[in-house]
This record gives sequence, C-alpha cells and structure tokens, in this order.
Amino acid sequence: MQRDFPAVHIYEFSRLVSAPAGSWLRILRRLEEDRPWISRYYEPLRVGAVALCRPNAKSFDSVRAMVERLARTVKAAPHQDPVTDNLRAFDCFASVFRPQVGEFVRDFLASSNPLTIFEGIALKGAPHMQVRDLKKRNRFVFLYASNWEESELRAYLELLTIVIEDKYRGKASDLWCMNLRDGELVEWKKSAKLIRRSCVEAAQLSDDGSVEAV
Repeated sequence: MQRDFPAVHIYEFSRLVSAPAGSWLRILRRLEEDRPWISRYYEPLRVGAVALCRPNAKSFDSVRAMVERLARTVKAAPHQDPVTDNLRAFDCFASVFRPQVGEFVRDFLASSNPLTIFEGIALKGAPHMQVRDLKKRNRFVFLYASNWEESELRAYLELLTIVIEDKYRGKASDLWCMNLRDGELVEWKKSAKLIRRSCVEAAQLSDDGSVEAV
C-alpha cells in the first residue's frame, strides 16, 4: 500500500524550521492567509528574468515593459508598490546577474515540479530556473527579492539544496541565490549541517499530521 506523505511548500516549511513546534499552527494559518499575494508579488520579476535569459529573448526594453505591465495587475497592501519593487529587482538582475549567465537550460516557473520526499514529508517547490554560467557549470537560480530574516533565508536555501540534490543531481555550491536588493550573490558553498539537522527534526515532527497529507 502506497503511503500518503504530509506535504508542505519549502517557503512555509522554512518558517517552521527555527520556530517552536507549539507555534506552527499559528504560523501555517497566517501563511495560508498571506499565500495568495506573497507568492505572486514578485512573479512579474521572475517571469521577466527567465524571459531575459531565453535564447530567443526579446530586447531589454520589451521585457522590462512586460514586467511593468504584469506588476500593475499585482494585488498588494496599501503601503506596497509592486511596480517599483518588481522593476527595481528586474533592473538589478539585468545589470548585475544576467551578464554572468552563459546559457539558459530551463525554468521551473510554470512546470509541475516533482515532490521531494524528505524525512517522511513531501516538499513542494524548486529553484526559479537552471542555467549554465560562463564556465559551463550548471547553476540553479533563486531570485531573492524579498527581505527575510537571516534564519528563514538560510533554512530556505538548505531546503532548496535538499530539492536540488534529490531531483536535479546538484549540490549546494550549484545554487545561485541572487540578492536583488543589493546585487550580491548570497554565499552558499555547502550544506549547513546544523540547519540540515533542524530541517530533519522539523520534518519528523511534521510527520505526525501537522501538515496536510498528499
């Protein structure tokens, strides 16, 4: 008989890794409420970055106009400005990171990515795209445009590493976390043992039914 695994997206799970188990339900409920706009806020940027890397890419001005057009449809809180935020992040990607991309391989935005079974739970999520750098090395790109807590970002990168290892035969040093706020690559040369251990412990706790089974 095939087992059904509890499923959670790596974004949500990264918020649980360093949080007390007693607060998980509160965190998951808040994330469930925020998910519709959180996941879509920087979608124009992601679509534009992938479009700019494709072999048949249109001009920068054309892709940027598309990003702006898509950003104007994003629902946001009154204090937020999705057009300015998406264009600022896109401009950073285009000027700083696009020149480091040698070849586009594939994107993971629209595809139905396989689940990663990890310590009894099913992780959902993937990098934004796969490229090759100027030295022909495979790189898995995470377009980091938000401003997360350091512990949440590192947990997310560790979970991305787990997915890359399991599904795409990569390793931690293949992950390119592009910080689109400061134009720097986030250093991530190897898996973080302490964070991996925390991920394992959180997954084992989640396996008791704290998250939805698939």
